[in-house]
Amino acid sequence: MFKVVKTDSIIPVLDRYTAAFDGLGVEFVATSCETEDDLIRECGDADALLVLKEPVTARVIASLKRCRIISRFGAGVDNIDVEAAKAAGIEVAIVPDASVEEVSTHAVAMILALVRRLPRYDRAIREGYYSALRDGGSIRRTQAMSVGLVGLGRIGTMTARKLSAFGFQLWGYDPYTSDEAFRAAGVERRPLDEIIANADVVSLHMPLTAETANLIDATRLEAMKPEAILVNVSRGGLVDEAALARLLTVGRLAGAGLDAFAEEPLPASSPLRVSPNTLLTPHAAFCSQEAFHEVCFKAFDNVAQVIRQVGA
Repeated sequence: MFKVVKTDSIIPVLDRYTAAFDGLGVEFVATSCETEDDLIRECGDADALLVLKEPVTARVIASLKRCRIISRFGAGVDNIDVEAAKAAGIEVAIVPDASVEEVSTHAVAMILALVRRLPRYDRAIREGYYSALRDGGSIRRTQAMSVGLVGLGRIGTMTARKLSAFGFQLWGYDPYTSDEAFRAAGVERRPLDEIIANADVVSLHMPLTAETANLIDATRLEAMKPEAILVNVSRGGLVDEAALARLLTVGRLAGAGLDAFAEEPLPASSPLRVSPNTLLTPHAAFCSQEAFHEVCFKAFDNVAQVIRQVGA
């Protein structure tokens, strides 16, 4: 008997997902684990974990006596100690492709909304102003603007393809992506700090790792043009949020679109909540009915594949 434990409280247990285990002799347990201690208590004898955002730390992994696979509902692994899992011989599986369409569309939507000053116009009408030039006199054509894509993986590449329809000049930084892939995406490779200093829009499409944490720090934010916009649909830990809020408040940056934050939910005390010219969404870029079902099905199927390998 292969014991599979689903540890989050958000993903529903539907027959279409658990059907992946039909005929495989699986004991399936759905529980809710919010802390390391919860995971240690509930999962010690599990052969597989299905996780969302629970803290699968080195301490948790050390307590897993039989685990073969940790399968995550999503693409990121910043809540999983991958090195500890690797050392323990535990496979870590993700679903890297389920929300590429959704996240790239969300990034484009944020860019266009901020370039066209939609949050400002909406607020102006609600405050009793009705003048296009009040907040729009400095709006530029998209064909005259540049977007710097920091990260050109699946989502960054799809974002580039969608942005190209609007005529933006596309620059990119990604040390792990080939020149051929840059050319295929229609993106000009440039150094990161050159993009930061010159792009009209900087859009982030990188995972949160030790290498990328605080990548857009205060120094880089201050190097951006005052009329520039920052968009982040990746992870909050990529950006120095306090510095970003300060620069937005003093008018040193033109705007920011943020779907991810260092602490989620975004604390009530966060200065980003009252920063001007911001468009904030609750880590929702991945959302669509299609993507949700795809990520769930594939996460369950990742576990089923390992069970079949073990039984072979």
